[in-house]
Amino acid sequence: IDLTELKRNERRLRRNEALLAEAQAIARLGSWEWTLSDNGIKWSDTLYEIFGVARGSEITYDFFLNFIPKDDRERVDCAVRRAVNKGESYNIDHRISLPGGEEKIIHEMGVLRHDESGNPVRMVGTAQDITLLKQIEQNLIEERGKLQLMLKYLSLQAEVAAWLNSQNTIQDIIGLVLEKISRQLAIQAACFFRIEENSGGSIRLFKSFLSESGHPLCSEEKITASSGYLLKRLRSGNALNLSVHSAADRRTISNYFGGRDCSLLCCPLTVGGEVKGFICFGRRKPKAWDRTEEEVLGTLSGMIAGAWEREHHFLARLDAERKQTQAVRMAEQAVRVASIGVLAGGVTHEINQPLN
Repeated sequence: IDLTELKRNERRLRRNEALLAEAQAIARLGSWEWTLSDNGIKWSDTLYEIFGVARGSEITYDFFLNFIPKDDRERVDCAVRRAVNKGESYNIDHRISLPGGEEKIIHEMGVLRHDESGNPVRMVGTAQDITLLKQIEQNLIEERGKLQLMLKYLSLQAEVAAWLNSQNTIQDIIGLVLEKISRQLAIQAACFFRIEENSGGSIRLFKSFLSESGHPLCSEEKITASSGYLLKRLRSGNALNLSVHSAADRRTISNYFGGRDCSLLCCPLTVGGEVKGFICFGRRKPKAWDRTEEEVLGTLSGMIAGAWEREHHFLARLDAERKQTQAVRMAEQAVRVASIGVLAGGVTHEINQPLN
């Protein structure tokens, strides 16, 4: 018997099977066949690898369900039952828990097959490990969220900069700036403190904003009393994120929010190389500030400090111009007085000569 063609077909079949297995391994995709009569399931080699099961192990539907966490198991079983009993399509994503504790995400698709009488006899389909794809998708969502957040922060910074540049004095605009920052970043309180050099370096609450009128700050005396403690820690020029672990921090937070579980972020205002004041931002939950918010609020505080420094230079220039104008006026008056004296002396001399 000439077996040449038969052997050639066998080699072609083995090669195709090898290519299929290689493609499934690369795509992390396996095939399965579920026989409804005996509840047995046949897996391809890739599925054994995905589920972490030794090749050749006996697989049943119940054995497969045990890999699925309880909060996903009922959803998968209902989808399978609807596919078998109602002919609905089986297309679902679910998690599996491997024996070693690793968790994966599987995408499954299945098609129901019938016999000549139209009765369902088996179900065939594929299962693909999409854990990496889901991680990439989640990372993209997180990055998109971060980008949108950064755009929001940049828009806020641009608006604050426009407001600060539109006024010559901090007093004219700081209230609106604190309100804008607080509402955009969901901050419940913002307090602006400045050091009064004319009062021996005392600290005064210059401006404050509260987003919750029903929960006011504590008295200004208590707040000012704790501001000296904050100023000492802010002399380094870095923002201060108060935690609730330190007793001094708890007292400071209590002075601001009446003992509630809150957190403070304090940013120094450096003018002319010295800390001339600071801003305290408060939220009504502990440990509320992340690294990005610290950087953003630090940048905004630096912009306010820059506007304050420009105001300082502007007022210093006005004072210098006023003193210069006053000096010129005094010099002109002295010249006029001297001219009158010379004139009076000349007249007196001209009168005294004939009299003599």
